[in-house]
Amino acid sequence: VELSNCIIEDSREGIHISNHGTGLITPKDITISNCIIKNSLNTGIYLQGLEDDLIKNVTILNNVINTTTTSDGISLRQCDNINVVGNVIRNSKRIGIEIINTDNSVINNNILCNNFAELYCGTRSSTHAKNNTISNNTAFTTDDYNSDNPNNSGIFVNTVSTNTILLNNNVYNHLSYNFLIRGSSNKSNL
Repeated sequence: VELSNCIIEDSREGIHISNHGTGLITPKDITISNCIIKNSLNTGIYLQGLEDDLIKNVTILNNVINTTTTSDGISLRQCDNINVVGNVIRNSKRIGIEIINTDNSVINNNILCNNFAELYCGTRSSTHAKNNTISNNTAFTTDDYNSDNPNNSGIFVNTVSTNTILLNNNVYNHLSYNFLIRGSSNKSNL
């Protein structure tokens, strides 16, 4: 599957790829690149596999998600081997990039600005979120945004996420926290 050079505006979800349902083929080998997504109600880019049937081999490259209505910029759930590189995500009401129950993925060189939470890596009712690398990202809030959102936060790596590597991220100006890392098996060079 390849989606490139898309302009998506005023949609429920910008791009939604999942394998919900019995007998469906699991999507894999997906590239989403150079798209502009504005004013999606729920999520800019949403991928969800099943616990025992992960969506695999996805590249999300050089997209711009800029909206004040979107809950999440990019939400990845039950995935494996995902590369999220060079995206700009602004103004999401909940999370800029969300990695749930996702393994062996790289989140690199993204710009996250004025999302209520910039990036979350962990699990929800699952046992896996492992071997993810979060590197060279810039995440910040502006002073005007902070005056209306005093609980905004930066990067959160949850306890159940194992062997997550945080490397050379530039995260600043969040009032709640810039980095919150739970778990002794995560490696940090912020």
